[in-house]
Amino acid sequence: MSLLENPYLNGLVCLLAGAVLGYWLLRWKERNLRAAHTIKEQAILENAQRQADAITREARLQANEEALKLREQSEQSVTERRNQVGGAEKRLVERETLINRQLASMVEEEKCLREQRIECRKKAEELEGRQQELQALVAQRRAGLEAIAHLTEAETRQLAGRQQPDPPHPGGRQGPRRGKGPPNHQPGDPALRRRTHL
Repeated sequence: MSLLENPYLNGLVCLLAGAVLGYWLLRWKERNLRAAHTIKEQAILENAQRQADAITREARLQANEEALKLREQSEQSVTERRNQVGGAEKRLVERETLINRQLASMVEEEKCLREQRIECRKKAEELEGRQQELQALVAQRRAGLEAIAHLTEAETRQLAGRQQPDPPHPGGRQGPRRGKGPPNHQPGDPALRRRTHL
């Protein structure tokens, strides 16, 4: 009887071969599962890395945009402030120029007023001197009339009033004299009668 014809031996061989084949299939499946898990994990890690890089790039872009906006805002604010300061300086210069003009005008007006005051004072002194000269002339004529006609004081004043020269004009010139020589007397004048008696 051969070994191949023994059913128990054939069964045992088939059992051992099935066990070995099953064990090998199990290990092959486990290796495939591990490899699949490894590939999946690696893919997940790579995807996470790409997402992290994308998020980082986006965050940097946003940060750069925010920084650019802040810079533009700060530059705009500085420009507006500079314009305001320039406008204020311009208004200050214009106001200072106006004040200087007003001050110069006031100084000029004060100078003119001072000159007018001095001129008025001179004219007043000149007018006072002319009045004194006029009073001296009237007194001299009155004395001459009294000496010539032997008139009373009242008559002398009356004749002096008739022969008194015109008051000085505002320009400082005296009016034209009525005549030279002795005064003209009316008929019946006491002075004429006294001179006739003399």
